[in-house]
Amino acid sequence: MYNRSFYRTELYPGQICAHEWIPEGDITSVLQICHGMAEYLFRYDSFASFLCDQGVLVCGIDHPGHGKTEGTRGYFAPKNGWETLCRINCDYASRIKQRYPDKAFRMLGHSMGSFVARYIASVYPETACDYIFMGTAGKNGAVGVGRVVAGLIRAFRPDSPCPFLTGLAFGSYQREYTAPRTDYDWLNTDSSEVDKYIADPDCGFDFTASGFCDLFDGIKYIQKDSWAGTLRPEKRYLLISGTEDPVGGKGEGVKDVYLRMTVANLPHVTLKLYPGARHEILNEPCGTDVCSFIHDWIKAKEPKK
Repeated sequence: MYNRSFYRTELYPGQICAHEWIPEGDITSVLQICHGMAEYLFRYDSFASFLCDQGVLVCGIDHPGHGKTEGTRGYFAPKNGWETLCRINCDYASRIKQRYPDKAFRMLGHSMGSFVARYIASVYPETACDYIFMGTAGKNGAVGVGRVVAGLIRAFRPDSPCPFLTGLAFGSYQREYTAPRTDYDWLNTDSSEVDKYIADPDCGFDFTASGFCDLFDGIKYIQKDSWAGTLRPEKRYLLISGTEDPVGGKGEGVKDVYLRMTVANLPHVTLKLYPGARHEILNEPCGTDVCSFIHDWIKAKEPKK
């Protein structure tokens, strides 16, 4: 059963939109999804419905500045926006865990959501017992420059859409492909999925300069050499991406994150790369296999009845 609701928290001035896919039978565990940049949580309906049919309660929120959550599009908060975004996700997790205290609680983050999940796994590790980082990125030396530029623009236009920064942040992704059909071919090899994304008014919008500053702050944190060493060794971590995803350096950046985690002596890290898949692997032709793999990974830790 799918349910959409709205709630308020002292962490944020507007109403937050929450989504739940609740199994009709026994609930085996809970998975919170942190969605990506310039999209919204209901885009994960097929994946969430699949897991729900297997007994997993799937939930999450439309992030501030996204979807049905109130607020300025592409804008998190007037100050400490990245920390606010992550704390709101932790607060939502706490609310769900209060309702299901005896169920294993896991977190999956895709793209920008993977940065959120990686930050939470480091700073607020007790939020989940296991973490899935989907479509994440390795180190990017240009983030520091991007942060400086975004900061200069924010001083004059903090809450206005900034297409210049969008081009600066994502323009290079299209150069990875020969004769791209659209500006979003990097998302998916399936042109119909790309077209659905382009036609959706709640997808692909420009972030504000403030939102970009916050995003770059989050990326700078998880790029630190010390990040992997802050993760809890008793928890499980899954890195899952496509080998043609430019966000993850076509797999090389994801491998770098995996290497950093293994060097930090984290014993329960799994790396899964899908050949030929681009950024949104859940919407790729291999999406069914991705759903099954994630479910099997979750199920492997479920308590036996």
